[in-house]
Amino acid sequence: MKRLSVSILILTLFTSFAIAQGTGQKTDGQNQGMMMPHGNMGTVHGMGNHMSGSSMMYSMMVHHVIMKANDLDLTETQKKEIAGLNDKYLYPLVQKEADFRTAHMKVIDMMKDPNFDATALKTEIKSSNELNTDMADMMVDALASARKTLGPDNFKKCMTMDWKMTKSGTMQKGQMMQNQQAQ
Repeated sequence: MKRLSVSILILTLFTSFAIAQGTGQKTDGQNQGMMMPHGNMGTVHGMGNHMSGSSMMYSMMVHHVIMKANDLDLTETQKKEIAGLNDKYLYPLVQKEADFRTAHMKVIDMMKDPNFDATALKTEIKSSNELNTDMADMMVDALASARKTLGPDNFKKCMTMDWKMTKSGTMQKGQMMQNQQAQ
């Protein structure tokens, strides 16, 4: 329980930071249904604040599935296996995301230097891309493990998300979003 509280606190802090920085994404406010990760270090035009929020999408997805699974009627074995996803996937994923943000900031700092070393910059971008790939792989492994434990029907319930991204990059619950659009 203590680890879960710590992970929720960490995710809350990261999310607050991401919202404060803005994700740089332009959406129409209609992201509903299945959650999809996004984060592409290869696109230089999106290297500003965009990555501060999207690099966290991997851990947020895993955390979301774990939390939704806790609301299901699971056996004790299933509960233990789902709880084990925290140590096996979620906590290491949060650490990788922190490493990714650090690497990303290093790339940005290097690009700001008018005398940057092109080879060193390419190496840092490649390293950052590899971290992003590692995070994506870890997320897929976590989701596959959850699906195996929960079964396809329960897993589908866990992957449904009733949150929408607003134009400012913040997330709001579906009903609140509908009320704002009506105004």
